[in-house]
Amino acid sequence: MNVMKFGSGLLAGKSRGRIFFTIEQDKYHKVHELRSIDNLYLVSALIPNLNFISSDKDLDLEVIKRLAETIEWKTPLAIWKECTKFHGNLYPTKEEHDESLKNKLDQLGKLNHQRLTDKIVETDALNSTSLRLADRIAETDILNSTSNVLRFRVTCNRSGTHTFGSMDAARDLGGALHDVFNWVVDLTSYNIDIVLNIIDSMAYVAFGLTRQSKHRRNITHFGPTTLRATVCYNLLRLCSPKAGDIVIDPLCGGGSIPIEGALAYPSTYQICGDSHEKAVNRSRNNIESLKDKPISTDVLQWNATNLPLLTASVDVFVTDLVQNIHTY
Repeated sequence: MNVMKFGSGLLAGKSRGRIFFTIEQDKYHKVHELRSIDNLYLVSALIPNLNFISSDKDLDLEVIKRLAETIEWKTPLAIWKECTKFHGNLYPTKEEHDESLKNKLDQLGKLNHQRLTDKIVETDALNSTSLRLADRIAETDILNSTSNVLRFRVTCNRSGTHTFGSMDAARDLGGALHDVFNWVVDLTSYNIDIVLNIIDSMAYVAFGLTRQSKHRRNITHFGPTTLRATVCYNLLRLCSPKAGDIVIDPLCGGGSIPIEGALAYPSTYQICGDSHEKAVNRSRNNIESLKDKPISTDVLQWNATNLPLLTASVDVFVTDLVQNIHTY
């Protein structure tokens, strides 16, 4: 963990694919500066033992349902609201919920009618594509404008042996939360994703803080094996590049590694290349797409077994080695 970002006295732990740490609320914005993580969650509750019966599915699911009433939701919801800048209604009345749901269904009904009308008058594939895009935009506008009542979904991740499935747990906890808080269930255009993680008899509840993975950055022209930006950063971090270092990626593909290197370590100079013309063009296109972030990177077409570089002129080599033959 980067002490420079978060200060000393940090409590941290890890499990498979996850890192847990405490942080003061006023430093939350610094978490988004981390380049190695895919998703952020706010852990709102830890349940050391759910006391499952382990032989009765219905009784075990009742344990899940009771979490809606036994967990203290108010404080973590307030923190989530501040972190995500949510300006809607966290605690709607039953009447506000019903009005919100009615408005949503009415507007979606009108949109579906318009879709049917548009489908009849479609004349070519280009119009069809434009209409599908317009549908998505219109549906998002409707959901954002009809009401400010919180829209939510529940996701369950589960490991271990249980009498119920992950979908069962998500459905029952979601239903209980709906009854307690009068939130609107929405599996696609939600404001908050409430994640229930169950490991054997232990569980914790977390609120999603990122709508999509943070690895979705930098790249606009994708190849057959485009490396995630988060993986690129971790590879570069292992190399500990210093100011003034020359960093080479001899098998650059779409340029994911040198682009991330130039953005994360702007005082270094990145040179990359590939033997395939399409890969070189893809790298150049990705670099050019970052016009608002000028980076120190050059792209060449070369043979990785005979690099046109002087002896001892390179400080760092970092690449995603080719494991088999790919078609570009």
